[in-house]
Amino acid sequence: MEKNTASYSERVREINSTPPNLFIKMGTYFGVFILLILLIGTKLVKYNNSNITTIQILSVNPPIPIKSLVDGKLITLVKDGEIVQQGEKLAEIVQNGILMNDTISKNDSILKLIISPYYGKVSFTKYSFGSQYVLANQEIFFVQPLNQKYYANFYLNQNALNEIKIGDHISINIDGFPKEKFGSIKGEISKISEFPDSENQFLVYVEINEKSLKQSHIKLSHNLKGSFVRNGSQMTIFEHFINNQKQFNL
Repeated sequence: MEKNTASYSERVREINSTPPNLFIKMGTYFGVFILLILLIGTKLVKYNNSNITTIQILSVNPPIPIKSLVDGKLITLVKDGEIVQQGEKLAEIVQNGILMNDTISKNDSILKLIISPYYGKVSFTKYSFGSQYVLANQEIFFVQPLNQKYYANFYLNQNALNEIKIGDHISINIDGFPKEKFGSIKGEISKISEFPDSENQFLVYVEINEKSLKQSHIKLSHNLKGSFVRNGSQMTIFEHFINNQKQFNL
């Protein structure tokens, strides 16, 4: 047993006393050099911290939902997509076999005809033809003003408020309209709310560039969703790693 232990110790001393091969030394030095370069790079190399931000398209004069006044049989007087004038009759409702005109009522209440609130295009929701039964306060169609003008808005957290300013330009991609096929829409930051909401979010308004809208193949409508890439502040790889660690610890 003592002989085996002595033999083992002798081999260990022999290995320890043998200097490392030149190639091993060079490989070790090279590995340490590369590691130092990478560490220095994380402190020197900066990049933009980009984020994809959701944005909403809105119209200055949004479509007005036209609702039924009472329960009854709906008689439409216009067609889907028809251009109507302000005050034009859109539909009538027949209740209990009686046609409800402007002033006809059994209990002294006034029931009006369904008329258009302004000049625009009619868009049906469900009741596009014939006479159908509807319930009170049920949406029948919308009236969309012509020559519509659009804008956009999005919410921004307080921590990112320093990343944008009024006058900044953004490129908006609309959901359902791939950029490669339909292009994108240009916009300009026009206003930032002075105070945050209950969730510490600031509302940011964007003016749509009409020229870029015409050049694209996108047909906007009220309440569409989209997105754009928001370039954040520049930071090094090391700073980005530290920030992620702080957020993780929180």
